Amino acid sequence: MIVAPTPDTDIAGLARAMMTREAIDAVRAHPRFAEAGRRTVDGWAPRPGDDLSKSRALQDVGLFAAGLWCMQLDASPAGLTHSSLAAAISTWGLASRGRVGPMLAYLRFRNMIQLAPSSDRRVTRYTPTSHLRIQFGLWFQRELEGAAPIFPEAEALLARWGEPGLLERLVTAYSTILLASQQLADVKEEPSLDVFSHRRAGLIILGQILMAADDGGAFPPRGPVRLVLSDLARRSAASRGQVQAVLREGAKAGFLLRDEDGLTLLSDNLIRHVSDFLPMYWMALAWAARKVLGDELS
Repeated sequence: MIVAPTPDTDIAGLARAMMTREAIDAVRAHPRFAEAGRRTVDGWAPRPGDDLSKSRALQDVGLFAAGLWCMQLDASPAGLTHSSLAAAISTWGLASRGRVGPMLAYLRFRNMIQLAPSSDRRVTRYTPTSHLRIQFGLWFQRELEGAAPIFPEAEALLARWGEPGLLERLVTAYSTILLASQQLADVKEEPSLDVFSHRRAGLIILGQILMAADDGGAFPPRGPVRLVLSDLARRSAASRGQVQAVLREGAKAGFLLRDEDGLTLLSDNLIRHVSDFLPMYWMALAWAARKVLGDELS
């Protein structure tokens, strides 16, 4: 049984100690790794019945991160204000303080945050919209379902899903460990999965490429597979142009290879990146789940 470490005050140190080569390899060797991988990458795509106009905001990595940290600040004693967001992004090193005003205006335009009632007229407070809370709730629920075959923390948290305040605590914990995890590597290996994640809907499209190539055997699959642009666009809720851009960048990075029959092969480098990314992704989520559960799993 693989579990996340006990929460520690030194989050960066904990992330470093948690995401070791040995720990990653242990998750990759888990007998249910392929099952969890399929659940996770297929879960990135919208499901029938999802409100696509609302879920598209989470396809953009920048908006996703901004939404996470807005929810985290909203749950903090200081609340979500211009000052608290400016202090946070300065500490995180994500942007300059001069970007805060435009950022707040854009998040309001995207219906992610709204003005909050306040008895102090000297301070303008914001709060996440119900639309953002619903979308993050669906996203976290699906990610926990993906991690559950390997991490009991995920399954335990799903059993309590819907409890008041649980989502907010999970968002706060996940935001903390996510930022610490991103700060571990000073120099990124090139090419990396940023080729996909830094494009709109890129990870969703990558997930559907993996699912199209999946033959029920080892996961991630290697192909060959005939990728149909219209099918990938439909299953990813993305435009054909978005899919074409992701395929083009994936090929340029050497991740997606074409054979003489026009079929696509997934390179060894892409398989390695995905096989390392999934365990780290689940470990961060499991740590956050354990943080919310407290001593229940001790």
